[in-house]
Amino acid sequence: MVATISTELEEFVQSELANGRFATREELIIAALMHFRDRKTAWEQRVGQLIAECDATPGEDTVIHNEEELDAFFDDVMARGRERLAKTRGSS
Repeated sequence: MVATISTELEEFVQSELANGRFATREELIIAALMHFRDRKTAWEQRVGQLIAECDATPGEDTVIHNEEELDAFFDDVMARGRERLAKTRGSS
């Protein structure tokens, strides 16, 4: 496989090879792809969990009539998310 990468990424590859973290370009590419695969899998699992939580949570349908209501809806969602995140960070 042949891939063209940016100068910035090439410099990163050279730096990783020079500091001995990886012995070859192939080793670095394999590690990067495995990391990407693991992150993608974790993301997909989290999305699945969130969908399951939403499906399991009874609620009312939200009807949005205009852009102002849409903005208000997302502002509320973001505020509740920030509160939840703050509680999570506070308990760890």
